[in-house]
Amino acid sequence: MLSVSLKDRLSTLKLLREEDQKNVTLAAALPATQEDAPRPDPPLPSEAVVQDESLVPKVNELDSDIVNTSTEDGLTEEVEIELTPDSSSSNVEKYDEEEIISEPEVDIEESSANTDDDDSFEEVDVESSQEEPEKDQSENEQDQDVFKALDEAKALDEAEKVENVEKFEKDEKDEKDERAFPSSKEEAPSNKGPNSVAESEDDGPSKEGEGKKICIFILFWVLIIAIVLPFFVEYPSQSGSKTAGQSPQNDSESLPSVTSETMKPELNPPTSSPTEPPTDTTIDTTTDTPTDTPTTLQWNQFLKTFLIPISGEEVFKDKTSPQYRAAEYVLNDPYTAMLTMEQLNERYASATFYFATEGENWNSCYFGDPNCISGQWLVDDVCDWYAISCDDNGRVASFIFANAGGNGLIGTLPSELKLLSGMMDLVIVNNTITGTLPKAFGENAKSMRSLLLPDNDLTGKIPENYLSNSPLEFVHLGSNAFSGPIPRNIGNATYLQQLDLSGNSMTGTISEEIGGYEVLEALSLANNKLQGTIPKEIYGLTNLKFLHMNGNELTGTISSSIGDLSSLKELRAGRSELSGHIPNELYTLTDLVELDIGQALFDGRLSLGFLNLKNLEKLIVYDNKFVGTVPNSFGQLSMLSDFNLHGNEFSGTIPESVCLLRELNLEILTADCGNVTCDCCSTCF
Repeated sequence: MLSVSLKDRLSTLKLLREEDQKNVTLAAALPATQEDAPRPDPPLPSEAVVQDESLVPKVNELDSDIVNTSTEDGLTEEVEIELTPDSSSSNVEKYDEEEIISEPEVDIEESSANTDDDDSFEEVDVESSQEEPEKDQSENEQDQDVFKALDEAKALDEAEKVENVEKFEKDEKDEKDERAFPSSKEEAPSNKGPNSVAESEDDGPSKEGEGKKICIFILFWVLIIAIVLPFFVEYPSQSGSKTAGQSPQNDSESLPSVTSETMKPELNPPTSSPTEPPTDTTIDTTTDTPTDTPTTLQWNQFLKTFLIPISGEEVFKDKTSPQYRAAEYVLNDPYTAMLTMEQLNERYASATFYFATEGENWNSCYFGDPNCISGQWLVDDVCDWYAISCDDNGRVASFIFANAGGNGLIGTLPSELKLLSGMMDLVIVNNTITGTLPKAFGENAKSMRSLLLPDNDLTGKIPENYLSNSPLEFVHLGSNAFSGPIPRNIGNATYLQQLDLSGNSMTGTISEEIGGYEVLEALSLANNKLQGTIPKEIYGLTNLKFLHMNGNELTGTISSSIGDLSSLKELRAGRSELSGHIPNELYTLTDLVELDIGQALFDGRLSLGFLNLKNLEKLIVYDNKFVGTVPNSFGQLSMLSDFNLHGNEFSGTIPESVCLLRELNLEILTADCGNVTCDCCSTCF
């Protein structure tokens, strides 16, 4: 590539030199009208030599380190400039420019005299043919010098080929750029001789430079816009059109629509533990400025578009709040970047639950627990965390902390549980969960089947119509500290099978709406502060198997409609103010296993109707007003394990047939041994 390019340029120089020689010859043969013009002084011998080599580009001493010792050496040195590795692309351009605009070295007067020779290319004098032998001899000498220069250039090219190839490829690229940015001005016809050609081509490098400047200018501003624009463009709000830009004022507000895939924030992997906070956690709800750090911008964007619409702004002013700590975790968690928006919601809700229940103090499977074999919390996929299970779509389906001894959960149920719209089972048994039931969770959950939170410290009222949008089947809220009336509706009445509100401080009466749970199988209202009578609607729950109303202040009697509960297995109505006789219809409940009416005001005699209850295991009638004796036929109740008779007005002797039951299943037999003779009682009063 190097040799071919150099030969082309030298060939061009040769043609230009021939044309210049013709101009000089034609100038001597001008008509007589032009002979009056002043002619230049005859050139000196040295000047004639210079004139022959005038087409070789001249190099100023300021632009080059080359010293022209002779006219012929000048050609060789110029070739070396073209090949020197240190010469830049600018030198190549300068070479092209000087090559074109160089003129024969003549006096100023001679140049002015030849200004009218523009048409000399069309007239050729016959006399110029006499000078051809001398010109050919000069050209042969010059060709020898040129070939000598070519040999030297070729030798140098072999040594420095790698470096020079890249420079000349750049030169070719510059020539292409020059063609890509043509001059806006129309070029004049080339009829003004060599000088005009030199002047027109002299604008090439400047136009090329101007094009480069325009490209650099455009690229510069595109780069600036690309850097600055993201800082002024906000992600669309995750909430719907009705809730966009709004923060929930309380826990009861509807859940923002956070299922849109368009909101998901860009999150960076963490550089430390899951709880390490962002670089700057200052809450700033104003528009982020480009001067903020990327982490701060990311935190503020995440705060405005995701966190505040869900949790409100107030909780994020406290860096120790579960929501703030959960936000830190989610923002720095490497797994977050792989989640869908629904999974991001559930991860944030689960992390908030972890910090709200002092997860770091759990008995097992807390973050960093080396002994956990069921999946540490806050590590990898939330579906692998201990006590969490997911459905086939990777959505959280249940929290099940069902250990009888608990797992050391201490704290509250955060409102962020409302994000777990696909949850079906929330089971937390025998821990220290305090606070109230999150109302928003009850309003937004649509798939809940089981709400099992017994043996905790939950307080407050159970919201009306709690989880009414869910096909709720099991509600166990016993052994807490709930107060207020029994809610008229919990879950969807069509599906509810078990309702346990025992062991609380519920007040008021048993509502008539209780009869709406047509498929209810278990109802436990024991150990509350309920008053009033047993509503007749309860006797319409024909699927009831367990009816616990003991430990209240209920009054009245047991209705004869009790016989309609044909599936009943357990009836607990003791420790109350219920009174009267046991209705005969009760003896038709052949599936009855337990009858507990102790510590009440029932009276009368023990009926032989009990003999129909072949499956009866517990007969607890202590502390009532029963009278008479214990029938001898009670020895047929072979399934009895507990028989509590004390605290009544019985008399006589405990039958031998009953004492024989002690050898079978009867473990507890109590009586007032001062009024009744009992040689086989386990406890005498």
